Amino acid sequence: MASQTPIGSTKNMISLNYGTVSVGDANGTMRVGNFANIFERRMPSPGAVVGITSQLSGTLTTGTLTFYLTKNGSPTTGGTFGQGTVNISTFGTYERDPAYLPQFTFAAGDTIGVGFSKAGTIAPTTRDMEVTLLVLLDQYDY
Repeated sequence: MASQTPIGSTKNMISLNYGTVSVGDANGTMRVGNFANIFERRMPSPGAVVGITSQLSGTLTTGTLTFYLTKNGSPTTGGTFGQGTVNISTFGTYERDPAYLPQFTFAAGDTIGVGFSKAGTIAPTTRDMEVTLLVLLDQYDY
């Protein structure tokens, strides 16, 4: 009997959603679900953020938003999400970054979230924003 060689990943991507209502003209942190004071999710296993998607409820007329990963309550030093920048010239109603982001790793027990910084004046300030992190957990094979 012939044997097969496993050639694909057996890890499943997990999506973690974060959001905020009426993005203001200020830097901020995305919330977990509808909770007012929960900004990060605890990871049960080591792993990595491998992608990001973002969406606003409408376009911005002025200003730019850039997303970054937070880990254990602090911004990471790995940089921002390259395609996670939202501004009028590049953003319709959604944007995504399919690139693998190996610098965004975490250990079991770490908490991760999403922060954002602004450049220029953000307008209008009535837009709702959602960001989804795509993560792989190293200790879970399926």
